[in-house]
Amino acid sequence: MDPSCIRDADTPVRGNVLLIVLIGALAVGLSFAASPDWRGVFGSALALLMLAIAVSDIRHFIVPDVLSASAFILGLIFAGLFDDAQLAEAVLTCLLRAAAAALAR
Repeated sequence: MDPSCIRDADTPVRGNVLLIVLIGALAVGLSFAASPDWRGVFGSALALLMLAIAVSDIRHFIVPDVLSASAFILGLIFAGLFDDAQLAEAVLTCLLRAAAAALAR
């Protein structure tokens, strides 16, 4: 997301670009502090995706499908790489959780 578009909009986010950048930096720093390995990288990526979703939701009252799909794929990759279960079982578990969340709507 282009930071200049946040600055130009008449929304609650207007003028708070520095705050958004600081929140993103804090999220990345805390993720690496909690887990200074590849899990921290995935946590940082997920934190930045969630921040982008929050900013988009504040500005347009919509969550972009691209960001949701990216978070979903990131979760699948994370489950496949770091879950103790076999890869197929980890992916199936992740898909079942997503289906349960979708049905709960």
